[in-house]
Amino acid sequence: MKSITSIFSLLFFLLVPLLGIAQDSLLIALAHENLKKFELEDVGFKGEGWQHIKMEALKAKNVLVGEDHFSNEIPLFVQALAEAVPFDTFYIEVDPYSTEIITRSLKEYSDDERKNFNQEYSDLFSFYSLSPEYQLLKRIAEKGIAILGSDQVVGYADRLIFQDLAKRTTNSKAREIFLKVIEQSQHELERFYEVTKNPMTMYFMTPEFLGDLERLENLELSEEEQCIISDMKRSVTIYKEQNHKERVRLILNGLMEDYPKWKDSKTLFKYGANHMMRGESLLGTYDIGN
Repeated sequence: MKSITSIFSLLFFLLVPLLGIAQDSLLIALAHENLKKFELEDVGFKGEGWQHIKMEALKAKNVLVGEDHFSNEIPLFVQALAEAVPFDTFYIEVDPYSTEIITRSLKEYSDDERKNFNQEYSDLFSFYSLSPEYQLLKRIAEKGIAILGSDQVVGYADRLIFQDLAKRTTNSKAREIFLKVIEQSQHELERFYEVTKNPMTMYFMTPEFLGDLERLENLELSEEEQCIISDMKRSVTIYKEQNHKERVRLILNGLMEDYPKWKDSKTLFKYGANHMMRGESLLGTYDIGN
């Protein structure tokens, strides 16, 4: 009996690696069969792979680019795709309020106005603070493609959003609070860069900021202002709890609220790769890829 057990154990330890090799071999064979190469040429791409990508993108109603964030190749690729394929809408991983403010600056401001605006606020543009990403967004706007965004409010965008609301609110008490948050947010962001290096010390994360939001909730505000304050509170909770599932719910809610704007359009989505897969993602949620 011991010899049978020993033989079984030996076979098990021999076969398991072989099964792994067989699976790897199948995967490698499929990769070789479907391999189509493409390469950079000036500011575009060439090759069989690029022609295949263009053909599939032209046929599709929605095209999803799942990226590794902060890679310079990604905005270059996405811009080439937007030049080759007639998209109506470009969806980005930035909260809708910041997206609208940045888009307005790209489409409506004069060159001098945009330069001054960027000098003051461009470090608050999330991914689009980076020059390659910003140049992509600028080109998308120049092509007349509608730009939409859905995500939580990033922890330093309160100043960007509230400077816009301070100009447009009709409630004087709300304006006072907006201006106070702008001042405190800038002060704490500078302290973060120079001293703390801890994102949880930014004003967005403090009890004082939540108190400001609660005071705003008790004022008579527009529906837009109420939505922004609600989403900011939700964003603070997501950060503090590191609640990825709640973040995905917020993103999907935003997508579906905007659905009338993009349901009949050809849309290019640019989000992190984890958001793009079909079925359950690696982080245990059903995301945009569905």
